[in-house]
Amino acid sequence: MSSFLILWLVCRFLQSTHGLTIPARGDERQRDIDIGERGNQAFFNPDSYILSSDFEITSVPSTREYWFDIGTTTANPDGYTRQIYTVNGQFPGPLIEVNQGDTLVVHVQNNLGTPQAIHWHGLFQNGSSYMDGVPGITQCPIPPGGSFTYEFPITNEGGTYWWHSHYSNDLQEGIYGPLIVHDTQDPLKRGQDYDEDRVVLVGDWWHDRTQVIVDGLISSAGYRGTVASPEPDTLLINGVGEANCSSSLYPSGASCNPPTRPEISLLASKRVRLRFINTASHSHLRVSIDNHELNVVEADSTAVWGPTIHELPISEAQRYSVIIDTNKGKAGDKFWLRVNQATACQATASPQWALGVITYSNEQGQAGTGGNNGTWPNTKSWPDLGGSDQPCRDLDESYSLYPRIAKDAYEQTFLTHSFSSQFGVWTLFNGQQLTGFAINNVSYQNLINDPILEIVEREGNFDRNYVSTVTVWEDGFLDVIINNLDAIDHPFHVHGNDFQVVKRGAGNATAEQVKEMDIRVSNPLRRDTIWIPGLSYTVLRIRTDNPGVWTLHCHIGWHLAQGKLGAIIVRPQDIQNNAARPSSWSNLCAGQDKNAVGPNRRTVISPRFPFWSFDTLNHIKHQVLRRTGYAD
Repeated sequence: MSSFLILWLVCRFLQSTHGLTIPARGDERQRDIDIGERGNQAFFNPDSYILSSDFEITSVPSTREYWFDIGTTTANPDGYTRQIYTVNGQFPGPLIEVNQGDTLVVHVQNNLGTPQAIHWHGLFQNGSSYMDGVPGITQCPIPPGGSFTYEFPITNEGGTYWWHSHYSNDLQEGIYGPLIVHDTQDPLKRGQDYDEDRVVLVGDWWHDRTQVIVDGLISSAGYRGTVASPEPDTLLINGVGEANCSSSLYPSGASCNPPTRPEISLLASKRVRLRFINTASHSHLRVSIDNHELNVVEADSTAVWGPTIHELPISEAQRYSVIIDTNKGKAGDKFWLRVNQATACQATASPQWALGVITYSNEQGQAGTGGNNGTWPNTKSWPDLGGSDQPCRDLDESYSLYPRIAKDAYEQTFLTHSFSSQFGVWTLFNGQQLTGFAINNVSYQNLINDPILEIVEREGNFDRNYVSTVTVWEDGFLDVIINNLDAIDHPFHVHGNDFQVVKRGAGNATAEQVKEMDIRVSNPLRRDTIWIPGLSYTVLRIRTDNPGVWTLHCHIGWHLAQGKLGAIIVRPQDIQNNAARPSSWSNLCAGQDKNAVGPNRRTVISPRFPFWSFDTLNHIKHQVLRRTGYAD
């Protein structure tokens, strides 16, 4: 194999007008992650992710106002103490809860020594594309010590979303949290379909700081000796994990004191909606609860008729709601919540898992004296759980997921465009070469202080060669083909709209081939983040009713840092005609170097960089063989 071998990698406490107020640090249910060097603490209140029935779900619009102070502290999420990022001192970050029709206002104060920006994952930003929160695409970043207010209406959307940093891979450091949009017309209703409602975040964690990892991956030395995205050190449930203190990767000489496993108290004899959000940077996860079947009722933000299963696969950035019946015991009984990492879709990985505890309580919130109260659960896992080395698959590849609000696939598409993603050695726009990812042979370089949205506003078009784009000029229906030319799987997210999943297949497809297919699908799944197996393609159908510059990218954070991003530019003429922006948005770019490349300034590495090992090559062979016979 040549040097172009294919490698896969891939305030202020929260306040709102009608929403959550974080309790004082003396609250008995609050969990202190760790005491910092000067006594400061990152904290998390377990009750803060419970969606209260007191929140009024109404069609009467309101302004929901939040304050985010982004800062640093020292914390111990899994046994290893290091510096992390927090929002309002909280890790993970605060819950945002709004109604459809509300205006969301979030005042962000950046107390870090590096820039920042916040993306509102899954929200369409129709009419407010400049608030999408992507530096170099829709805004200039918030400078160190600076502030910016995101303000936008919540229109025609509802369900489970989340917010996170879109600067470098800083979401991995702790800048993320859930965002729930209620809708009076939601087909899933509290009191009808379920009794209780709460959020559960699952993700991964590294002991090295994010910037250390990014700097390594984009350097000639690599990170841990390779440019392949690293396996995580730990998995987290609501920000808590349990490090393998004896691992060869555990920092030498460091103390290891894992915190208490996370516990989620649920009322007995209820139907409980659990909104799982995968915040990971590189982990396709599988979630199960001993003795409890999971009835899937939401995929990303789309209410669906889904399967009842024992184990839920959830890829990076995806969300799923499941309903469970807490009728398997009485107050005081406990059950393991299991989160297992699927390792077959990673270059190098060891089986990892996280354990949480589901505890039944009574109406008074007391655990009672029944069952195994006061001890760890003694329950057994379901016998049919997937092994860590089994192929990673999206849920819709194995089961039918039908949106409860039916909508057949759009017809009469006016354009079909393919984005082909691949790892290799690429020539950048300045003539230099870089090993990383590319879309349509272009490895994304972020001119962070000259957002593409502003370029389109100035010039009426975009024709730079540092990012792969497609421009559409009319309001209609677009087919986007994503060809994953790598042997490894990737999760892709599209900003600015959800999409209809109208076709999956093995190999790759051209625009001409897809046009000839004349794809017509009854009520296809709609979502905003999709898992695409290696050496496979997917066709996404999108309505172009939202003028803006919308990124399409891999949601493995390390792959994004290595150039795996493209953009869909929708109706430049309408972007120009509606270019009014708040002065605070324009001020973010004032006086900045428009030619600066960031946030990840990649060093140029030799195309003959020796990152291959026998084990890696053998793993590629194994992955390719797994794809043989993949069903179209």
